Amino acid sequence: MKTGWLKDNDRWYYLDANNGGSMKTGWINVEGKYYYLDTDSDPNKIGVMKTGWL
Repeated sequence: MKTGWLKDNDRWYYLDANNGGSMKTGWINVEGKYYYLDTDSDPNKIGVMKTGWL
């Protein structure tokens, strides 16, 4: 099972090892750093790490 960061077509996703590799959304903390993973209902956007918007 793949867990941790996954890059697919230049988009980053995070797969949670504590939940069977499920894709995370919303704010997450990984090794002391915060990331925002899109919560959009569009299947092409959900879970994609947002960058360059703060």
